[in-house]
Amino acid sequence: MQQHQQKQIQLEEYSFNLMKYFFNHENFTNVRIISNKEHLHIGGNLNTTLELLSLETKYLYAFQHDFKFHKDVNHTLLVSAMKENPDILKNVRFEKHPYIDRCTPADKCWNSTGFVFQYQGRNFSKTASWSDNNHFTSVDYYKKLMKKLILVRKPMEAPMMHDGFNQGNCSEWAQHVYGGPREGAAYIIHLDGRLSYGIGNKKDM
Repeated sequence: MQQHQQKQIQLEEYSFNLMKYFFNHENFTNVRIISNKEHLHIGGNLNTTLELLSLETKYLYAFQHDFKFHKDVNHTLLVSAMKENPDILKNVRFEKHPYIDRCTPADKCWNSTGFVFQYQGRNFSKTASWSDNNHFTSVDYYKKLMKKLILVRKPMEAPMMHDGFNQGNCSEWAQHVYGGPREGAAYIIHLDGRLSYGIGNKKDM
């Protein structure tokens, strides 16, 4: 119990310092820090954020603090692609592994054939999976998803990766990957803070 209380104090101090930094930084006047006093997981935090968003907000990026972009991304094109193709591009994820040729049960899971969707020369590749790694989607997508999930205070990957959730309905819930086969390196990389500062090693990751 004492350890839990200590971690809660540390979290509150960390959140306060973040708020103070962004509040006083002239380049981040539009940044808002949303803090929770208990562990809500990504799903619970996202659900709280959705309640606070302006009605004018139509899209959102979901970033994790330990992933950063490794290759250039045309964010303007991505927004345009989703605006113009809302029935095709519902959720676009950035891959953390080098892209390789792979098979997707498009005919069984998606309501359209073909592995790659192209928009102005940019590839978006179908998957039959779901990850909470860095991705871009619409606010409506997540509002519908929050209603579909029985419990939101848990990692969303668990139910989303379950066969019964996605199979046969990839067109509604599964993600496209930004990019396609033979494009080379991954778009995001994992920042391993513990290894960087000598706190841990790969054996306990």
